[in-house]
Amino acid sequence: MSGEYDSKDEVPELYVLKNEALVLYVGISTRNIWERWFGGFGSHLVRNYYGEWFSTSDAGRAVLENMPASKDWMVEL
Repeated sequence: MSGEYDSKDEVPELYVLKNEALVLYVGISTRNIWERWFGGFGSHLVRNYYGEWFSTSDAGRAVLENMPASKDWMVEL
């Protein structure tokens, strides 16, 4: 069932995407956070065959639409 995990699995990590004091996204993952965002099967930012970034998530699209300013956004664990 979605949202559940086995206690023997990794403990979920909570993370926050912020632009200074403004919280833009709160996420939770049992995977490595970098992999969650940028990895081969990432859910937020992925490169296509031509090396272009795209996203199917609202958070990823916000990052792309606000480039290059979003490069200064923070991910807090």
